[in-house]
Amino acid sequence: MSERIYTPISPPATPEDTTELHAELTDAQEDMRKKVFNHFSKPGYTIPDVENGDLSDDEKFWLSYECMLR
Repeated sequence: MSERIYTPISPPATPEDTTELHAELTDAQEDMRKKVFNHFSKPGYTIPDVENGDLSDDEKFWLSYECMLR
């Protein structure tokens, strides 16, 4: 049996100018983001036409600000 040594690779370098990574939303975009977040965050929200359509904790995880921007 041969031994293998794992050598991790370095993460990619962070760009010096991160302006593009944190672009500001227009007022219309921010309003839409809030509408989407509020829709899915309502207490008692369920997925339509699905038996026991409550959002799981894993599904709620995707309601983050960053995910909505994507």
